[in-house]
Amino acid sequence: MRNYDVYSCIEAIRQRLIYSFRCVYNGKSFCEHPLIYVLIYVLQFFIYGGSFALVSLAVSFFIDNTFLVIISPFVTYYGLGIISTLCKSVMNIYSFNPMALLSPATKLQDGMLFAYICEPIIICVICGIIFL
Repeated sequence: MRNYDVYSCIEAIRQRLIYSFRCVYNGKSFCEHPLIYVLIYVLQFFIYGGSFALVSLAVSFFIDNTFLVIISPFVTYYGLGIISTLCKSVMNIYSFNPMALLSPATKLQDGMLFAYICEPIIICVICGIIFL
């Protein structure tokens, strides 16, 4: 009798986790196609990683200090997070915080989708202008 109680509890927890994953990720892709879901996030991380590496390359164009060049993507990453928080509280703009956009647990709203697509493009264009 006890094994049945444990099994029913485990089954209820499993069903609740699946339901919460579907609510958080807003679709069935996480449960039905996990490989495609993971590949989409890996592609996203590569794009953002490349754009922040480009920030480091642009800083190295002006500064010869190795430490400052290495730390510049981190400063940019956290700086965008601080600016995003200030813009959200002052001007009520949707968040373009890379910490929120790169988290799989964040549900993208309509305004955040624009930032999700355009943020790495804007970073790359600004860094590309430096080299022209």
